[in-house]
Amino acid sequence: MYKMLAFDLDGTLNNDDKVITPMTREAIMAVQEQGVIVALVSGRQAPGLKREADALQLQDYHGLRISYNGGRIRGCDDGRDPV
Repeated sequence: MYKMLAFDLDGTLNNDDKVITPMTREAIMAVQEQGVIVALVSGRQAPGLKREADALQLQDYHGLRISYNGGRIRGCDDGRDPV
């Protein structure tokens, strides 16, 4: 089983309308419930990942936001750098 899945946002996780489809959201929620950590990865600035992180409830599953093309890694549960 996977321990972590990392998703690029624009054009990958998000569709052309820049939203996560319900089917994709359900699949990601299911893997999080099995204990898989989900990381959102983007070239965006850190605040630009909040909408998707909230939609996937990453704060409840110890998810990560990786922004600035990997320049900043933050835990969604408390906003601090992961240990």
